[in-house]
Amino acid sequence: MLSLLLVGVLAGGCAGPTPTPGTDPFGAVPEDFSIDWTILSAVDSPDAHVRQARYVLFPDGSLHYEAHARRGPATLPGLTRRLSREQVARLWAEVQSLGLADPSRADPVVNFALVDEPEAGIVYLVAFTGEGRYWNFVRHAAPGTPRDPAVPALVSFVRLLAHMAWADESSEELGKALPLRYDLGQDPHARYRRH
Repeated sequence: MLSLLLVGVLAGGCAGPTPTPGTDPFGAVPEDFSIDWTILSAVDSPDAHVRQARYVLFPDGSLHYEAHARRGPATLPGLTRRLSREQVARLWAEVQSLGLADPSRADPVVNFALVDEPEAGIVYLVAFTGEGRYWNFVRHAAPGTPRDPAVPALVSFVRLLAHMAWADESSEELGKALPLRYDLGQDPHARYRRH
């Protein structure tokens, strides 16, 4: 009897607790979470939150990015990288903490292709999907106009997005580094090239 009890205790102890639904630390991210972000800028700048650019994040973590003047919201940039689940979760957490995850606070849905490029300042065209919903923001930041309270949140977020797309200022400086050249001595094939 004691041996049966001992076997039962050991078998139960090896199994461990069964995981409960919702314990995945990245499970809070909606499966259909995506970002469509366009910056229309009157003046090009090296600063990530000012330069004219397109960012598109798909639910599978594919991040597309391109900075190109006169490239509007109807284009899909080339694939830059694939984000990990942890990185996508970080973006979703940032969307929530900045108050951008609430569709009731968003603007009426508009066709971004119909938004004109600004003559001065910047226009942020931002669309999110998540939990079967779609919402967007259209924010203007022009000199001499009252500051929109949502603009600092958008600037903060696009700088994080640029960092993940290897497109912030520090990444560009790294990309400009000259390649290392190694001197391996004389060319062993030089004597054959004399003819």
